[in-house]
Formats: sequence, C-alpha cells, structure tokens
Amino acid sequence: MEWKYVLAAILVAVFVSIVAFGNITVDPTTGLIVTAGGSPEVRVEIDNGRDVSSANVALNAGESAFDALKRVAVVDYEMYATGIIISGINGVKADGGHYWICLVNGELPGNGCDFYNPKDGDVISYRYLTAGEVAEYFT
Repeated sequence: MEWKYVLAAILVAVFVSIVAFGNITVDPTTGLIVTAGGSPEVRVEIDNGRDVSSANVALNAGESAFDALKRVAVVDYEMYATGIIISGINGVKADGGHYWICLVNGELPGNGCDFYNPKDGDVISYRYLTAGEVAEYFT
C-alpha cells in the first residue's frame, strides 16, 4: 500500500515541476493541461501615418495579437459579436477616411487581431490607412 502513496507523491512532484518550470498552462476549472510549449515573442509596430513605434512583447500562451497591442498602447475599440474594431491607438482616432488595420508579417492574418494567436517571431503591425489603402489588402 505504501508504494501507491510514494508513486502518487512522485507524480505530483513531477507535474508541479513541469508546471512551475516549463511553459505549460493548466485550466483552473478542469485541472487539465491546455497548452504546452514556449511563449511567443512578437514585435508590435504602430504606424499612425506620421510616426512609427515598435516594441518586443512576450505573450503568454493563448494571448492574441490584440493582447500584444494592449500591452504597448492605449487602445480605443468597439466590441461586437464577431470581434473588435479598433477606433483609436494612442489618441489617433479612426475617422471617415482613415482606419486602423492589423497585419501579421505584412499580410492580413485571416481573422481579426483579437482571434489571431501569434507565433514566435511574428511582426504585428497596426497601420493607420485610408479606405483606399485598406481596400488594397482585400484584392
């Protein structure tokens, strides 16, 4: 009977070590491992049409490109059932002729920035563009 307790203690110690020193996320409601692997580091670039700023951001597993932006900028946005629409970054507001667009490695990510989970090394660009410039990414 004692060997069961020893085995259980060893398994618990191994699991705790992996969670503490490895990059593993545990769902707090189920106790199950939901992700494993390294946390991505990305570069966030903000181009407001006059100035370009950038910063490296280390994300936690499961965080989005939008989460990366919120770490480095003051963001105004509207939330809808289909995702977010960015209305301003660092005080530069979208207006009738200019809009904020999210690009990953120079291209549209295929879904909204709040749904895109970056990969290590991604360059996430938020650009303030005219409606015509935005349309070019959709052709």
